[in-house]
Amino acid sequence: MPQTKTMSGIPSGAIVRKVRGIAPSAVENWWDAPQSNLDWLDQYISRYQRKLSRLAAAAKKGGKVISTARNEALHSYAGRICSLIYAAYRRGQKLSKDEIEQRAKAVVPWKDCGETITARFEKKKNGAKRGIIALGINRLALNYCVRDVLLTIWGTPPDDFAQHGKGTHRAARAVMDCADAGQRWFGVVDIANWYPSHRQEGLQEQLRLPESVIRNTILIGEKVKMIFPNGQEMNVPDRETLRLGLPQGMPTSALIASTLLSRRISELAPPASIIRFADDVAFLCETKDEAAAILKALQLSFASAPAGEFNLHHCATGHTAGGLKFLGYRIKTTAEGKGRLASVLACAASAGLTADRPKVCSSHRAPKLPNPWGFGTTPLR
Repeated sequence: MPQTKTMSGIPSGAIVRKVRGIAPSAVENWWDAPQSNLDWLDQYISRYQRKLSRLAAAAKKGGKVISTARNEALHSYAGRICSLIYAAYRRGQKLSKDEIEQRAKAVVPWKDCGETITARFEKKKNGAKRGIIALGINRLALNYCVRDVLLTIWGTPPDDFAQHGKGTHRAARAVMDCADAGQRWFGVVDIANWYPSHRQEGLQEQLRLPESVIRNTILIGEKVKMIFPNGQEMNVPDRETLRLGLPQGMPTSALIASTLLSRRISELAPPASIIRFADDVAFLCETKDEAAAILKALQLSFASAPAGEFNLHHCATGHTAGGLKFLGYRIKTTAEGKGRLASVLACAASAGLTADRPKVCSSHRAPKLPNPWGFGTTPLR
């Protein structure tokens, strides 16, 4: 596919970049006459690319020009074409050009698209339920459009390894590097019920998006039908649980939650190195008193954040000589001051124990589980 322009200011995670990457294989597998259809798609990619590039330039300037460029991107028909193609690709479903164009004309971010949401509940370690949703192609595409706009204005949260796609192993290595550099006192925290704890009433002020876009695309409206993967309709209490805060499973939710958390931490400006993977936070500093003070400051700050009241659990402080557990890894410094990193799963296996909080990492992958949704085999990102 010809590259019409460099994607100036458009983050690497934007859908316009991803759809350009998958376009040749998608067109070849979906439609006849690949080259002519590739040219057809390229014109929409180029149009959407220009909209987002203008938005990125406006975001640098600031002021009222941002809202104008933002609204142009949200209204972009080309953006909906690109997002629908990528959503269908992620869902493993083939759509004809006519179907894509009809859907792009029928759905917009400021109106509910009428598509049913599939949801399931996972049991957490403490016995509580975690609700996770999956979106159909139309609703997923609209979510991608809004995410692109936010991502272009904000950029990727700089301190979140999850949003940068770097993985838990890279985050754990970063903790060990800080310990090697002399920051031997640490603290680790996790946010309880991170997504549901967000305050919906303050989202418009935080996001600076039209209220109709927030209500119909980012959140789940009261009239939206929700079902379980087996097709059974959901009861009222379960629906209300899923509507709390930010819906877990939407592409916008992960970006919004991470960005707002990143802002809160940067406002606090703790005298420490911060390593974060989503809502798992580790900080490293030079003294015991600093570690205790930073943990207390984080607890107080998160409890009264503009985005919501966040309670921290699994909080701990200590010295790296005694070891710390973070993201399924055990990090420990030796008597010589050299850091060592090992998977909790490996440590537990060697000791004949059960890992207290196993997580997937690059060298110890969990077995592949059956798809719980009943549709699509490609995981959402």
